[in-house]
Amino acid sequence: MRLSFDDAGHLVIDHGHGRLARVTNPFVTTEADRLIHADSLLGGVYRLAGGRIQAEADVAPRISIDFHAPNQGWVVHRWDIDPDGGYIGQQPVELGTTPPAVGTPLVNGRFLDAMRQSFNDQRLYDFLRLTFGRDAAVAFIDAMAADHAAGPAECRLVVIFNHHYARNCRPLHDLYRRRFPAIDFVLPGPAPRHPNYHSFPFGSYQFHGLVHGYLAARDHRECRAYLFIHDDVLLHPSLTAARLLELLGPGHGGIFHRRTPLTAGKSQWLWAPRIDRSIREQADPLYGNGFEGLTPAVPLRRLFNGASDCFALAGGLADEFTATLAPLVAANVFPETAIPTALFQAADRRGMPIAIHPITMMRPAAGNRLEEPGFVDRFLASDSLCLHPVKMARPQPAVTRLLEAVERQAEDRAAPTPATRFCIVTTGRTGSTRLRLLLDSHPRIRCHGELFGENLTTLAAADSEMHRQLVAERAADPAAFLTRRAFAAADASAVGFKILYGQFLTRWPGLLEALRSDRDVRIIHLVRRNGIKRFLSEYFVGTVTHRHLCQQDETPPAVAPVTIPVAALLADLEQVGRHVALIRDLFRDHPCHEVAYEDSLDDNGPAMQGVQAFLGVPPAPLSVPIRKILPDDPRQLIANFDEVAAAVRGTPFEPMLTDHP
Repeated sequence: MRLSFDDAGHLVIDHGHGRLARVTNPFVTTEADRLIHADSLLGGVYRLAGGRIQAEADVAPRISIDFHAPNQGWVVHRWDIDPDGGYIGQQPVELGTTPPAVGTPLVNGRFLDAMRQSFNDQRLYDFLRLTFGRDAAVAFIDAMAADHAAGPAECRLVVIFNHHYARNCRPLHDLYRRRFPAIDFVLPGPAPRHPNYHSFPFGSYQFHGLVHGYLAARDHRECRAYLFIHDDVLLHPSLTAARLLELLGPGHGGIFHRRTPLTAGKSQWLWAPRIDRSIREQADPLYGNGFEGLTPAVPLRRLFNGASDCFALAGGLADEFTATLAPLVAANVFPETAIPTALFQAADRRGMPIAIHPITMMRPAAGNRLEEPGFVDRFLASDSLCLHPVKMARPQPAVTRLLEAVERQAEDRAAPTPATRFCIVTTGRTGSTRLRLLLDSHPRIRCHGELFGENLTTLAAADSEMHRQLVAERAADPAAFLTRRAFAAADASAVGFKILYGQFLTRWPGLLEALRSDRDVRIIHLVRRNGIKRFLSEYFVGTVTHRHLCQQDETPPAVAPVTIPVAALLADLEQVGRHVALIRDLFRDHPCHEVAYEDSLDDNGPAMQGVQAFLGVPPAPLSVPIRKILPDDPRQLIANFDEVAAAVRGTPFEPMLTDHP
């Protein structure tokens, strides 16, 4: 037995096997009005909130439904209903004074839609929690999450909510998802259970606590830039992840709209009295926060102010900024001073200048500027980062027209050329690490490591929760992981990863089919013609050195010759040869570029020039700070050299023993 709505929207008790009992209202005389509907408005004010059925063994089920009127506050009128839908009785219930009614709940979505006009999402969450239980409240919040990838990205858009309107998350995600590969939402109240949603208990005048809480929980090695905006900020249609990285430029610590010391013109500023008290009256029992004063690391003469509804932060400055912001949050210094102060002081200490770019503010005293002739056109033609404030929770016609204009201009701008997707296919000890790092040093190429190997450290730190999440995501659906993670381009012109023969020939066969079926994926087939040297490198790494590379300024460890298992060597030479031939056949219909270890994968030599041309990117200076460990002459590595030479004599492998400079 369960409560539900039938196709016509009437409240029914479903007994199963097609038997439905309609719930009726005994206080009306007309038959048409007796059936309770999802849109019913009893007495002109009471809406059906929902109900539940409490069923226990050997006890008749108890069925109850709740009605609520906005002017009744936290009181519902609870009706008891019999199994045939008839009215038994009712009583008022003051929410929060008794536990929520137990039983499987049914929440009326039409009620929630109506209540959004007068309740923010925190109040709706609390109403549902106290009426139907925590699970119903959590489900309500979870439904506000947009379906988007949760992984790392070079640039993250972070939306700060200083009011309880989680309902704006999905519209904002839809508005910006084509411009930013990763969007996070930081809320002061309950947040959806999703990695891109975060909750910290700070209100409108403490939104710097939301910024600090978000940054303190992140590993900034994964991100080059964060763009923080409030949920009532509308970004200029030209501002994308790629554009933000361009505006930041090399070595910059962030972006703000001005660099203004706190003392400059603050008497005309709306928040001046509150800022003064938050700084100068820390120990005051009425205005202070219980502190004796600000930390000496934040002297009064080095305070700044400015609207902090839109600013950017370089990943390289994030730790210093977070540490500088922390005491200002603890001291409850007003955020419009705390954030610019932390940004400029952190940047000055690290020698990372803050780029200055304008924003467009609509002051309340100026009236509704969106209705001014030409105002929207001037904003769209400007170099402003954003427009503030634009209230989206209950948009007025002028706001709707503005959003449509921004969306059109964003779509009309030249769409970026889709990134070239590529895959380095190889086996171990072929120079693939060097090739990957060289490609990844190109400013327009993103080249991941072995995403289908043992770890995903080019996507997330090995010991992080994000790494564990990505491993689970890869295991659940390798093909989807390929699209969503391995080929997530961000602002790159070419994006790819490295995979070893065995990883998709045996461990991930579904991945092989996914790659073969997508003939737009370009294959860089990396081989090593000298199979004996490849085997020696693999054997020494596994049994002697346990590493195959060292830094350029590092002295390679000394190695002594070892006895090589001849049978294993011969078997490996044959197997790798078969794999090379198989890969050439499997990807014969793909754009394929074969490059060899012996082609001198110099930083900027002909081989790397050819690889860059194959990926469709302009040549750029490439560098990698590593070099190999082992000497090139096999005689210096093989203790049983004569035995090996006899075994390969007369075979295609014989020249490999003497093939060295």
